[in-house]
Amino acid sequence: MDVTLAGWTFLFLVTACLPFAAIRGAQHARESSQAPTRGQYFASFLFGQGVGLFAALAAARYDWIDLFPAPSLGPNNVWIALAFLVPTIGTLPIRWGWLSVEEKRRMMWLLPNRTSDFGWWMFVALVAGIVEEIVFRGVMFTLWERVLGSWWPAVIVCS
Repeated sequence: MDVTLAGWTFLFLVTACLPFAAIRGAQHARESSQAPTRGQYFASFLFGQGVGLFAALAAARYDWIDLFPAPSLGPNNVWIALAFLVPTIGTLPIRWGWLSVEEKRRMMWLLPNRTSDFGWWMFVALVAGIVEEIVFRGVMFTLWERVLGSWWPAVIVCS
């Protein structure tokens, strides 16, 4: 199946522009003496997620991608998910200990520090999870699979 101009535009944005912007943003954050305010972060987050979702939905529409097919979950899927989830969550304290004091300080402004932080933090986590699944696992993977002709090269590119 062919990829439309909307699909190619989307692939360029998420495969080239997004990594470039992420690298630049990380460099800027390391060089900056102070972290952005939560308001600045929240505005940037909403803008980025909105642009990504808009581009993904446009590409999905023009390239006839079914983003929400009927699930086919079975017991094997649950075991596979747990095989990845348990070590990931279980090693968080260890991985946190590997960070330098400076890296921890830079991250603390983003993490919930008070009970009142959990509302916006859960909203950010929910929106990021949904939008990123649509963008990366829904549209990007499907388009690369069409371009490359197989699912495994698409997995490599998307990873």
